[in-house]
Amino acid sequence: MDLTRETASGKGDGGGMSKTPQGGRAGGTATLPLAALECAVCLFLVCEPVSLSCGHSFCRVCLVNTLRRNKKKCPTCRAVCHNSAEDQPEDVMLANIARTCFPELAAARLKEVEAEREKFMTVLPVFYYNVPMFPGESLQLHLFEPRYKLMMKRVVNTSRRSTASS
Repeated sequence: MDLTRETASGKGDGGGMSKTPQGGRAGGTATLPLAALECAVCLFLVCEPVSLSCGHSFCRVCLVNTLRRNKKKCPTCRAVCHNSAEDQPEDVMLANIARTCFPELAAARLKEVEAEREKFMTVLPVFYYNVPMFPGESLQLHLFEPRYKLMMKRVVNTSRRSTASS
């Protein structure tokens, strides 16, 4: 099957596929609109697509940010997501289709995502604590919310010495 490329405006060659009476395919080309490969969160071409158990697919960065805010629910159907977006494998088939049909958009989107990822990694979150602490004192943190556990994991695993509030 030959997928015909379309531009971002959605214009293609207009060729479609039709079934023959024997169940085979006639024609040989199919148009794939850009909307079929858009992330429902950012409304751009999916980059590093991740599919959830409910069947919806999103950019990994968009899904990570959304699940962090929405109590681990799918942004489209609100089904509970049991897996972390960081640990989910990339949907290779969807990624290959996006790169094949829209190579320029995919390359540009990948650059944007890399820049966003770099920006995210340069700023480390900080707790605001209103009791004065002196050098050498220890503080016990009782972390129970996943976002705070993730924040502390990022702070501990970094090799940088500087932190900033987000």
